Amino acid sequence: MRRVWPGLLALGLVSCARGPVSGDLAGWNVLLITIDTLRADRLGFMGYDGVETPVLDDLAASGVVFDGAVSSAPVTLPAHATILTGLYPPAHGALDNGFYSLPEGVPTLATILKEEGYDTAAVIGAYVLVDRAGLDAGFDVYDDEFTKPRLRGQAYRERRAAEVTAKAAAWLESRSSKAPFFLWAHYFDPHAPYDPPEPYATRYRLRRYEGEIAYTDELIGRLLEAVHAAGELDRTLVVVTADHGEAFGDGGEMTHGMLLRGSTLRVPLVLAAAGRLAKGRRVAEVVGTADVTPTILDLLGVSGPGDVHGISLLPAIRGERREEHYVYSETRLPTDEFGWSMLAGVRGDRWAWVRAPRPELYDLEADPGESNSLHEARPGLVERLDGLVGEILDRGRESVARAHLSDEQVSALRSLGYLVSHEPPPSTGEDPKDMIYIQAEGNLLMNYLDRGEPERVLEGMESLLEKTPLNRELLMLRAQANARLGNLEPAIADMRECLATGGSLEVDGTLLAMWLNQAGKSGEAEALLESFVEAEPDFAQHSYNLGNLLGELDRTEEAVAAYERALELDPDNIPALVNLGFALSRLEGDARDVDRAREAIDRAIELAHDDVPSLMKIDLCQNLGLLEEGLAVARELQQKPKLRGITRQQLADALRRLQETEAE
Repeated sequence: MRRVWPGLLALGLVSCARGPVSGDLAGWNVLLITIDTLRADRLGFMGYDGVETPVLDDLAASGVVFDGAVSSAPVTLPAHATILTGLYPPAHGALDNGFYSLPEGVPTLATILKEEGYDTAAVIGAYVLVDRAGLDAGFDVYDDEFTKPRLRGQAYRERRAAEVTAKAAAWLESRSSKAPFFLWAHYFDPHAPYDPPEPYATRYRLRRYEGEIAYTDELIGRLLEAVHAAGELDRTLVVVTADHGEAFGDGGEMTHGMLLRGSTLRVPLVLAAAGRLAKGRRVAEVVGTADVTPTILDLLGVSGPGDVHGISLLPAIRGERREEHYVYSETRLPTDEFGWSMLAGVRGDRWAWVRAPRPELYDLEADPGESNSLHEARPGLVERLDGLVGEILDRGRESVARAHLSDEQVSALRSLGYLVSHEPPPSTGEDPKDMIYIQAEGNLLMNYLDRGEPERVLEGMESLLEKTPLNRELLMLRAQANARLGNLEPAIADMRECLATGGSLEVDGTLLAMWLNQAGKSGEAEALLESFVEAEPDFAQHSYNLGNLLGELDRTEEAVAAYERALELDPDNIPALVNLGFALSRLEGDARDVDRAREAIDRAIELAHDDVPSLMKIDLCQNLGLLEEGLAVARELQQKPKLRGITRQQLADALRRLQETEAE
């Protein structure tokens, strides 16, 4: 059955024939929904029949759709900073993920509405927008607490739409204030890897990206239901957009961030407000995501900064045409990750221009696929459009420093697919168009490694490294392939090179320590991990990794001390809690502490989002001789209709081991 959220159809009952004017929604709430990595052409209301998005389709039908919306960057942080400030990246300064943040004092939609007396909250779906990115200013609540580590030592670097909606709904329910609210909900699910939950995983088995979109659509519906349940839907302006799209092979790019093309720059943009915004209106002309904040403020009748790039879209909603307009976009990700050239350009209704080592000019009417550059044939147009690019760049912030990333930041960003390191790679100035194949081939080799084919990784690696010999990601990939094949010495050599050229202590250094230990060089591995603890004493993962090594060396008391040090820094570290419990269970005599071991594993179970720590408790109970308690845990898991993170076979094996111990 087609799901329609309560009150949605009612949005069409009140019309505004004259079109909206400034202040029409004075005192209204604002719900801003941003969906990461959502292509404009992958939604039902944009003409795509390969995905079911009933909630967004109904929302679009009840409000205004901007068919020509363009992002300022195919990268999450700079794109979101533009949405919230109305500024292009050179002006707001949050130029790339991780390396930059929005400087203090830059006015945002949140800071402006907070000054107007609004209650403000944000629920963030991925690490890349955590508070250190600078977007938290002006928010009473900035919920980005999703980085608690998984059992295997990785961290929750993103969270599903269900959790984002639940957190946002809980905030709405908790409000007692009569003030209007501004709520921003950020959904990350369509970002790679594409892994929708059931039933969408089955329903979209061959189109998993679309499955993520359909799943997100459902959860947006639940959020709107929460607004309705709070009695606020009939006075809430709902704005839905995306930070960027996804390439899927367009221009040779598989994901996003490297090129400036329609597939990654065109985004959906919908505004709906209980029928007050020209129900069913479609605006075809090019607009920018920089226009979102000025438009919201204009509708609310709130004054904003005058020196922004975005403009109010109320005239466009009323059907008024403006003069030829171009939207600026850029990407610095090629520079920050690979040392290649940055790209900057402008995009209008007909023409798209990209300033690059090999410039690009496309006639979007005749060549919507952007396959035939006309830059040599239209020098006058090139000069004019490049002048617009130069003006934006020349008027950017005078001083924007690229930050040094911590190990935690590097690890988190890598877990989301961003190939970053502590320091920028050597600059080559290469055009990303000419080098994108290296990224694509590297991804292919990574797939071989994931499929258990390390030999194929080595076969294709040498030719790539000849072209980019200092590429740390390729060196790491070769090292992992060699390690899988038992070739530890070349693996160790590559990881030493990665560390020497600015690699991550947590990622690169931990692999190096592990392989040193496997190669019989445990003393060197221990010294390496201890040096990491000394270099970054406040980073819990280093103490945790040292504890793992000491445990493997049967130095259990020292392992316990290392895990406890990690937990002092991060009390909710699930892997450290689990491994502390097992280490305590292996101590002998009076040092063995059954109560502390049980307390540690129970705390891990309490914090976990899956059933892995519960499964581990069965084995821990076996070690401690708590057989009845272990059986109780196993029975509780057996009664669950669905297990999370473990299989029925793993549970059966753990139960069998416990029963064998009981029979002895």
